[in-house]
Amino acid sequence: MISIEVKDMTCGHCASALRQAIAAIDVGATVKIDLAARLLHIDSAVADAPALIEAVRAAGYDPQPVDWGAEDAPARSGGACCGG
Repeated sequence: MISIEVKDMTCGHCASALRQAIAAIDVGATVKIDLAARLLHIDSAVADAPALIEAVRAAGYDPQPVDWGAEDAPARSGGACCGG
């Protein structure tokens, strides 16, 4: 599983856009989104971490790889898409 922090993912629209970005490179990927913690957890048999990070970046977001499990990830606040 690859975890990516996306501090500027703030709403359901963001989550949907990121799901679509990941599906564009691996339609079979499993994407779990923790909106409160601003994290994507992705299982992909096709794409590696750099490809997934680039897909998030191409969708207009600022991705950061995560080295810890979801239970250890700090919650984030601030930032917003949708002009907020």
